Amino acid sequence: VLALGREQRLDPLPDFITAVTSRLTIGDSRNLAFGFLPFAENPGGEVGEKEAGSLLDRVTVRRNFKPVPYFNPAIVVGPAGVARVTVELPDDLTNFKLRAKVASGPERFGFGTGEIAVRLPVLVQPALPRFVRPGDRFKAVAIGRIVEGEGGAGTAEMRAAGVTLGGPARQELQWNAKDPARIEFPVSVPTPGTRPDGKPALADVTFRFAVERTADHAADGAEVKLPVRDDRRRISIRLLKDLAPGATLELPALPEAARPGSVRRSVLVSDQPALVRMAAGLDFLLAYPYGCTEQRLSRARAELALTRLRDLLKASGDDERLRHDVADTLDWLGRAVGPEGLVAYWPGGAGYVSLTAWSLDFLVEAKAAGYTVDEKLWNTLSRSLEQSLRTDYGHFIDGESFAERSWALAALTAAGKPQPAYAAELTRKAQFLDLEGVSEVLQAFAKSGGPEAAPSTDTLVRRLWGGLVLRLYGGGQIYGGLQEGPGHSPASGLILPSETRTVAEMTRALARHDGADSRLATLVEALTTLGDGDGWGSTNANAAALLALSELLKPPFAGSLPRTVEVRLGQNRQTLEIGPKAPVATAISTAEDAGQAGAVALAGAAAASGGGAAGATAARPVVVRVETSYLPAADGAQVAPASAGFVVSRELLAVRGENLPPERLLLAAPGTTVHFTAGDVVEEHVQVVNPKERHFVAVAVPLAAGMEPLNPSLATAPPEAKPRGALSLRPTYAAFLDDEVTFYYDTLPKGTYDFYFRTRATTEGSFQQPAARAEAMYDGAVRGNSAGARVEIARQVRPAPAGGN
Repeated sequence: VLALGREQRLDPLPDFITAVTSRLTIGDSRNLAFGFLPFAENPGGEVGEKEAGSLLDRVTVRRNFKPVPYFNPAIVVGPAGVARVTVELPDDLTNFKLRAKVASGPERFGFGTGEIAVRLPVLVQPALPRFVRPGDRFKAVAIGRIVEGEGGAGTAEMRAAGVTLGGPARQELQWNAKDPARIEFPVSVPTPGTRPDGKPALADVTFRFAVERTADHAADGAEVKLPVRDDRRRISIRLLKDLAPGATLELPALPEAARPGSVRRSVLVSDQPALVRMAAGLDFLLAYPYGCTEQRLSRARAELALTRLRDLLKASGDDERLRHDVADTLDWLGRAVGPEGLVAYWPGGAGYVSLTAWSLDFLVEAKAAGYTVDEKLWNTLSRSLEQSLRTDYGHFIDGESFAERSWALAALTAAGKPQPAYAAELTRKAQFLDLEGVSEVLQAFAKSGGPEAAPSTDTLVRRLWGGLVLRLYGGGQIYGGLQEGPGHSPASGLILPSETRTVAEMTRALARHDGADSRLATLVEALTTLGDGDGWGSTNANAAALLALSELLKPPFAGSLPRTVEVRLGQNRQTLEIGPKAPVATAISTAEDAGQAGAVALAGAAAASGGGAAGATAARPVVVRVETSYLPAADGAQVAPASAGFVVSRELLAVRGENLPPERLLLAAPGTTVHFTAGDVVEEHVQVVNPKERHFVAVAVPLAAGMEPLNPSLATAPPEAKPRGALSLRPTYAAFLDDEVTFYYDTLPKGTYDFYFRTRATTEGSFQQPAARAEAMYDGAVRGNSAGARVEIARQVRPAPAGGN
């Protein structure tokens, strides 16, 4: 009943009245085990008219491929000595190896092996790149093989979704029992459109191949999905403005031509400035491209904290995404813990006390939200933080021992393991703590409670309020900055210091000490002022601000009155209503004219009862956040080099032989085209000039879809995978992905750095090669990129056999 077929004709008689003929047919019925089906099977449940007699409508398409179909580390065998398990085999046509190990007590053990061969008389094997980019043009290749029987005439067919087919979808072929048949279908990849939520309308493309032997109708089909990767980064333009009653904000048109379907413009309006910044901060976290430990923690912690406000903020994400992000972070933490029990930014890197404390905070918050937390991990992090409170501990960031100890103290207290002696000690040494450190100690006292903490907390509270610069403006106090005590040097970049995080932690600490203090409104206003169109600028600062604001801001929100906002995005006009029950409203357009000039107009001041203060409230401005994103019309090969803190250059070294010098292909100008032959080995060389020491740097090298990265660290890597050039500095972490090779550094000193690795040309066609880039992961303004290029790969021409008698 799950197979969807063509709608049958309404008249049943033609199916029962058929011509009577006498004939004899001899054939192989192994592929017809179910007999004649009254309709053509349509695997995958597609709806729509198909070409009559389509091979892909008759064959069962294999699409479930798994290298390891089943693994179970603990199968209990009862007294009978027999255990039965059910294994659902995937659609691979291969030899499955069976391996079983058994142990009984400390001395008895054994193993067993076996094999399952899964075969069809003929089979089809897709030979495709591992991903595609918009603008790629290549040959979608399938290999047809005879497994049993003879050759002869046959048919091949392809159906694809998300790509444009450049020739017939059906081909006749001649089977050869000894040699495989190569079937080629030219395709091109268009740019997918953009959905209202900002995601691509098409995340992957689908290829379905089918082959059939005419003699006995033996057939096979296979389906492969390939992810679509961008050929260049999207351009985002953010605008944050206050709109007075009766005023109009003009939205400019895009500064350059955009690709059709790629433009998305969103307008968010609210008379609650803090909510606007919170929505921007959550969007920033959900869209951030990298994924070190801190960034995963920040995203998951913010999502947990903002669950009750997510609908109000009109933010992306849902419960399923929240569960995925929390589970992913919990799994990642288990791999990021080093031998000292400290959490590192990347698996295998150096661990940090501060990051370990933030990780334990996340475990506490996830457990409180009902998620299952690994108790072993909980105990490991707690034990490491307890050790870090000792004065003789040796794994602190240089110069940040007091700051990291204060983070550890607060995290342990939140985890139900207060350390009153160490809290008292840090209070006595408060002159060595910065404002953030004082905030963590105050939070520890607030969480542990007890009347004995009162004298200490009073000292800490006075220190925090004394560190705030408050100015008089318009008859009230406003935030004017922070002032540390004498002798405090700038914090290390490894601890990710920011004014936003300091204010956020001060706000949380003072609110937990005395939530009724009227001065807290000034701190909320300070956090709001520090935010911008992208929230607070980095994952760490965004998470800190969102955690603080989520604890202090609760509906209903004071000052919200009914307002009407008229929004024009291109030719699309919408009327947005905001008020006490819904203080945030959004308008989103992905229409073709979304990038044209538009406007946001706020109606006159709403009527307010009572006059006086109410009338003043009615006249308060509305905050407008406009975010426009698009892909430029020029493809990724046309990206020009740019430098804003890093200088990045790239060249390709075509390996012509291990004993021969490589052919150097410099990619200095945008639009450069390089040519290779399938099978060629190419050594990538990227050079980054860093003018000053920076922390947490990513160097990313995107690949053309027709090139396959060769990772020399793998045990199965061929000899040619090892590059001739050597890395100038070993990275903290390196990720060899199908579409990109990325090197991450916790610290990148001043200097010039060379990066080398090798790839192999595998697929015939023309492919986009995006620009290599270097970025400071916690400062988006510091970046640089090389030029884009296009890679042309020709088919390998095999030499003809030598003649002779």
